Amino acid sequence: MSSRAQNPPAQPTKAYDTPQGRELILHILLNSKPRSIIPHEYQLEGICKSLDGEDMIATMATGAGKTGFYCFLMVVICAIAQNSELALGGLRFPSNPCMLLVCPTKALEIDMV
Repeated sequence: MSSRAQNPPAQPTKAYDTPQGRELILHILLNSKPRSIIPHEYQLEGICKSLDGEDMIATMATGAGKTGFYCFLMVVICAIAQNSELALGGLRFPSNPCMLLVCPTKALEIDMV
């Protein structure tokens, strides 16, 4: 065993999971086109944590808004990619971002039968 003290892991910087970050994300979503998007508070919280690099899992009933996490997050990412002045904490995205989702719903249905 090493006699050197272990350095604790660095805590992630919170830029979006703050009142200023939440206000920015809500502003982006409310002003998105073609219509305004009004997220649930728990969706807003998940988006903030995701942008700050935290892992997230959402286990909710059908129709409760799980898909909204991904859709709303992508709207925010696209807005930040198009206008770097919206970026907090040095977060940057490519000019043409994309998202890959793996949805194993059909496989789960077959397993449950």
